[in-house]
Order: sequence, then structure tokens, then C-alpha cells
Amino acid sequence: MFDLNAPIIPNISAAGIKIGQSAAKILAAATPASINQIENGQQLCFENVNVWTKNGLVDQIGVYAEYQGTIKGIIGIGSTMSDVQAAFGKIIEDDEDNLIIVGIPGCYFETEEWKHGHNIENNLDSRLIEIFVFAHET
Repeated sequence: MFDLNAPIIPNISAAGIKIGQSAAKILAAATPASINQIENGQQLCFENVNVWTKNGLVDQIGVYAEYQGTIKGIIGIGSTMSDVQAAFGKIIEDDEDNLIIVGIPGCYFETEEWKHGHNIENNLDSRLIEIFVFAHET
């Protein structure tokens, strides 16, 4: 069901799943390891992909571990924050402590545990372990 080599397209898609597509279509094609109920929807947990739904539609996609797809053919799971900054520019934390790339809306990422305090610039060698795609509202 999932394409672990599919590009990660901020604001649009990852793993061959599109933001806004029917969650029923995903559930008809694949059985999640677990389903968690969340406000107005569900979190569908698969091996290397999680899908969050809202009112029956895909609201967010998360990719992990074995995922090989990349953002613009450059950045993927295992890239460092330094790689991200070199490719796309400044990284900041949003109000929810998500790491985002300034100027690329519709995605955020998490890294391995930081070893040099809570400062992005001191942890640029930290590797991405999770990348999330969502619809960015303007």
C-alpha cells in the first residue's frame, strides 16, 4: 500500500498518500498495527508510516525508520540538521516545539536526542528520525 520510496512533498503527500484523501481508501488497502482515537479523527499506525485523519480524511502523514523518500530529492530520514540547513535554509522551532524549515510550509521533523543542550545551532549533527507532512493553511 505504501511507497517507502515516494517523494516527501510538503503540504501535499508522502508514502504515496495525499493530504485530504479518504482514510477509508487506506484502510481498505492496509491494516494498521494500531488505531488511536484523537479529536475528530484517528491516528493509523503502520510499520514505517503513520496517518492522522480528521473527519475521515488524511490530515497528516508521518514517515519513519526505513522510509527512503526525500524532500526535493535531497533530505530524508537520516539526514542531519546541517544537511537541511545547507539545502533549504534556516531551521526554527514552532510554538509546539516542532522543527520547521523557514520558507517550506507543510512539513516538520523530529531528530534523535540532542546532545548539546536545547539549541538548534549546537545540534546540527543530529539526524532526522521522523518527517511529517500536513496541509499548511495560509
